This record gives sequence, structure tokens and C-alpha cells, in this order.
Amino acid sequence: MPGTPTVWPGTPVLEWKNGNYVRKEPKHVAKADGSYDRKNITPDGLSYHVEYLDYHMWQYVEKLKQMGELENTVIIFSADNGTQDNAGNFGKARITQQQGMHVPLLIYAPGVKNLVQGRRIIQSDFTDVLPTLAEVMGFDFPKGYDKLDGKSLWPYLTGKSKHHRDWIYSMRIDAQMIRNDKVLRDGQGTWYDVNKRPGDYHSFTKLDDLPNGEYKNMLLTEKAKLEPKLAKFNLYNTDSEAPLPPPDADGDGIADWFEEKHGPLNPKEDSDGDGVDNYHEYVHGGDPKDPKSPTKKQLPHLIEVSDAQGEYLALQFDRLEELGPDYWCVIEGSANGKQWTTDGVMQQHTRRSNHDGTERIVARIAADKSKANLKQLRLTVHKPKKRQPRKFVNLLK
Repeated sequence: MPGTPTVWPGTPVLEWKNGNYVRKEPKHVAKADGSYDRKNITPDGLSYHVEYLDYHMWQYVEKLKQMGELENTVIIFSADNGTQDNAGNFGKARITQQQGMHVPLLIYAPGVKNLVQGRRIIQSDFTDVLPTLAEVMGFDFPKGYDKLDGKSLWPYLTGKSKHHRDWIYSMRIDAQMIRNDKVLRDGQGTWYDVNKRPGDYHSFTKLDDLPNGEYKNMLLTEKAKLEPKLAKFNLYNTDSEAPLPPPDADGDGIADWFEEKHGPLNPKEDSDGDGVDNYHEYVHGGDPKDPKSPTKKQLPHLIEVSDAQGEYLALQFDRLEELGPDYWCVIEGSANGKQWTTDGVMQQHTRRSNHDGTERIVARIAADKSKANLKQLRLTVHKPKKRQPRKFVNLLK
């Protein structure tokens, strides 16, 4: 896949014969120079992974046929948001337009009469899955249970309703996204005209760029309908389920206990002259009065890691376990030290406790080091916004 830092290794070769998939047995044959010849393995590329996923789904369907249960089964298939496309425009970290949240949803139920067929242009999101499954299985939620944001798709899928829902909502951290079939607001707060869908699914026109007139006024009316929904769900900083960060009375990002231990600290100053300011002394588990702490091993540094797929560069650092998700860590990559990006940088990360109140993070770059176009990594740690404890209510009383 030229132009992408993400490498999709080959999959076993498949062949379609007489209405059946035939999977060829993959082999790696060692050569004298220590490298390997691959047999019955496809070239690298995402398309082969999609084909192999088709093969897996075909296996499920064939097994259900053998069991005589296909007519009694509803298959609901969707996708992960993924990491990125070739140009780095799509993936779970994206909040521009709908590039990070738009995924396919397929429903197959051959035993259900009148099930709608073919591609449907409707608004639906993952909150709809739970009530849909509940209705399919005949489950009734407890009386007074009003915490479902989703709506069952089953009436629409079975032809009992011609309409499903008016709008859908998504979020990433504190970025809110909302849309209906006329307008869309992305995580950057920009509103778009989505009344007409472009071929690439994201080259929508901004509302601000439309000429004044009846059409724009209609879209502004749709925007006004959705804005109160945003206010209702704008809960990240006040009602998030995430654990609260440690108490920080002055809001400087350094926990109260740390300042009680070491005295009042200016987060931007470097009290011990070791090149690490007091804020990052706290984040990485250092001592602001000891120039030998934190160590180079505790601070962000590049390492090499390897697995069955190849050899990779990674960013390793220590951080206090108590920080939780509110101290948001952003890892960026650069090919030249000037332009920095988060798109397609990290493939995965691991966390392991050091059993001393800190944890070690290893964040692996997406591409094999021999193919990576990103040669530098950097870490930014944002201090949290102040939040209040979540109030839990027993919904089943």
C-alpha cells in the first residue's frame, strides 16, 4: 500500500472454487542468508485482509447452515473505526467531519420475512444495537429504565416503520459530533451541509460557505434543532465515567500531595536545574529537588521492539499511575522535525505497573522501522480540566 506508514502483512491465499472457499496452507521456507521465502501468502495489503474477513464470515454462515440454524440467526456485522487510510484522513482518532466515526453496519437475517433489503440511507449508531438485540430476543427493560440513548432498529428493518431516528451523536474525549440527514457538526465545532452526499463521503460544504438564502436558512433551522442536544450531552468535564484525577486545588496540574511533599511549585520552573520542569517531574514520577531524577529511562525515549510481524520503533516513558485518562498524552511523529502529526503514528501501546506508584508505557509506531517515514516522536501531556465526581443512581430499585 504505497503512501501509508501502516503495513498490512500478507494473509493465507484463498481461492473460490465451485461455490466454496479453499484456503491454501501458508509456509515460510528458510533460505541460507537467514531470510524466508513465503509460499501461499498474499502480498502485503489491506484488500487481502478484507477478503480473509469475508472468508471467516463465510465459515460462520456455512456452519450455521450445517447446524440448521441459519434461518433462526440474526447476523449483525460492523467494523472498528480502524487506524487510518492511505492518506491519513480516516481512523478512530479523527474528529474532522465524520472521518473517525463513520463505519459500515450490515444485518443479515434470512429467516425474517419482509426484512428490508439492500443499502439504506438512514441515521443509526452503536447505541441502537442494545435495544435492537433486546427486541429480537423479547427482552423488556425494567419499568422506568430511561437510560437508553439508542432506539431499536427492528421496526424499521421489518417494515413496521419507514423512519428510524432523526439524529445521531458521537464523541471523542471532549470533542462532540452530531448530525442528521441535513447538517453535521464535527469535533472541531464546524457545521456542514450533508443534504447531498459526495462520492468520497467527506467533501461536504461548510454552512458558513453557503450563500445566504432560503436553502441556507433551512439548514440553519436544522442546526438550531441539534444544538440543544449538544448541551445535554456535554458532560465530559463534569460527569465523565473516567476516574477523577488526583486533587489539585490550584489547578496547575501538580497534585496537592506532591506539593505538600516538596513545597509549592511553579509548574513551568525547573527547580533542580535538570532540564525537566516541575510539571513533568510530577508526571514522570521524578523528584523536583534531585537533578538525577527523573532518570533518562523514566523520560520519553526511543526504543526498538519486535514481534512476529517485524521490528518497530517505540516511545517509552514512565508516568504516575494516579494520573488516569485526564492527563491526556498526545504522541506525534515527524519525518523532518518540522511538521508533526498524530495520524497513523501509533499502532498500539502497553502499560505495565512498576509497583512503585508509576507505570511504564511503550507506544509502538505503526510501521515496520525499515518502512517507516516517521523518524522522530514526541510526547505532550495536557493537564486535566476540573471535573466533579459522578453521581451514581441505582436504576433497578
